[in-house]
This record gives sequence, structure tokens and C-alpha cells, in this order.
Amino acid sequence: MQTLDSKNQRTALIVEYDVWDRWLAASVLEAQDYRVVSASNGASALRLAQQHPCAIILINLTLPELRGLELLDQLRATASSRKVPIIMLSKPLDKTRVMLELDRVLPGV
Repeated sequence: MQTLDSKNQRTALIVEYDVWDRWLAASVLEAQDYRVVSASNGASALRLAQQHPCAIILINLTLPELRGLELLDQLRATASSRKVPIIMLSKPLDKTRVMLELDRVLPGV
């Protein structure tokens, strides 16, 4: 399933709080002919996902406020984004934060 905008471009949503990482991901996707929309937090991402039908969504696992896995759950509960491929991202330096987040959501795993 490809979602195209009026210029026949696929739309990608990047949800990343770090400006540099957001720019880097956007550059890679734009080079692959994606139209990129981006958000620095989960609440903005939910609004953008409703306004811009996406072909793919990239989410930082360790977002502040609305966490990456919580955002994933909310996107999966929404008909318009239920079947959109979602890639969860994390920096190697975030290993401890990632493990704490996963343990919080999936205790004992």
C-alpha cells in the first residue's frame, strides 16, 4: 500500500525529538523521493498522521512525554494508520533508556 500526495510522492512521517537526527532521516527519505513531514513529539505526530496519509512512519522509541511505544499503540488504534509500516528508532547511546522503556511496557521480557 503506497499513499501518494498530489505530486505522486509517498509521504513519510518522522517523529524524532533531536533536530539533527530528524534532519538526517529526512535527507535520506527525500533522496528516495519521499515527501517528509516531521514532529518532535508524539502529540504532534498524531495530528500529522491524521492530516497526512503516510506510506511509512519512523518513531524514536525514547520520545519525551508521549513515549514511542505509546505513540505506536495510538497509531495502531487509528484506522488511517493501522496498516502503515512503522520503524522504531533508537540511538546506540540510548541503550539504557531503551531497556528501561521496554521493561516498563513489557515487564519480565
